[in-house]
Amino acid sequence: MRLKTVLMGSVSALATGAVATVPAQAQDQGYTFSVQGGALLSKADQAFLDKEGDKGGPVSGIGVVESEIPDNFGYTAGVTVGKRLNSEWDVMFGASVNRLIDSTYESFGSGSSFSGSSSYTPGVSGSYSGFDGGFEITGVSNFSFETMEFDVGFRPVLDADLNVRLFAGIQALHFDRNVDFAGILGASGENGSFNTSGNGTYSGGEYIIGGNVGLRSEFFGAGPRIGVSGSKAFGNGFGLSGSLAGSAVFGRQTNTTTFNAAGEGSSYSGTISGGVQEPSVSSGSSFPGVLPITSQVSTVDKIVLGVEASAGVDYYLDQSSTLTFGYQAKSLYNVGATDDFDASDSNKLVHGPFLKFQSSF
Repeated sequence: MRLKTVLMGSVSALATGAVATVPAQAQDQGYTFSVQGGALLSKADQAFLDKEGDKGGPVSGIGVVESEIPDNFGYTAGVTVGKRLNSEWDVMFGASVNRLIDSTYESFGSGSSFSGSSSYTPGVSGSYSGFDGGFEITGVSNFSFETMEFDVGFRPVLDADLNVRLFAGIQALHFDRNVDFAGILGASGENGSFNTSGNGTYSGGEYIIGGNVGLRSEFFGAGPRIGVSGSKAFGNGFGLSGSLAGSAVFGRQTNTTTFNAAGEGSSYSGTISGGVQEPSVSSGSSFPGVLPITSQVSTVDKIVLGVEASAGVDYYLDQSSTLTFGYQAKSLYNVGATDDFDASDSNKLVHGPFLKFQSSF
């Protein structure tokens, strides 16, 4: 007895993955249901390191900068429900939840410099200056997004063991992106000069600053989505399936930045007599105290583009049920804090293995 076709549905690659079918002719009416789970991998958010110094940021001149940025990992889960209208047309609804677990990273650096000479040679004037400093920054990043899709699908009549579904519909997207980091920066320096008699002045100081910065971007939007999915059964209980889709989501992104810092510093000065530094006199604290927590909120209207793909191996459990194991990927473009596709934090790629169960009734 020939197996009957399971009408295929498609939602985002991260919600549904590969499409499974059973080899036979399509049922004219009925429902399809699928549930899926899997793992996600992604590069950690490095945007703040670009500002910090790795790529010429304000502290890059302090000396050696070293960074440790582990990859993010997380999970995805999704569900779809479809209704067959006839042998060629259907409608499908799907939703997915995707989470990247916190990734902790750190960056640190140090440097020093000295020029001139502080040693006095009778009859020779001189000057000198020196600097020594370092910093350490630790951060946590995470990214999550949810999708909901509704689409109408068309399945052309092809070979009995080959099923293709073309679909078009609408996708709703929400994502939440967070980067929080804390840092400490300390430095000290001294400079001085003296004349040919070894008499002059010197001065110096030291400071230490610590602070916390939080960056959060949240987006809500909706827009069109189109794609294609297909499957090929081999007649031995196994088959292959895959999907490809793209979307353009119009929406508004809200960016919230919070900042607070505390620091203290001191300075001193003294005289040089006969090439010898006299005891210094403290000039007191230069900037003691705590900067209060400040928050800045901005919004930007933008278009977020999405490209998703999946491929998997199907195992037909019975006439109406299929188990699929595969790999999926989705890339979101223009998810940075600004409406700039070329910004260093503009794109986010997530990918990983998935396991999906699908049934028709």
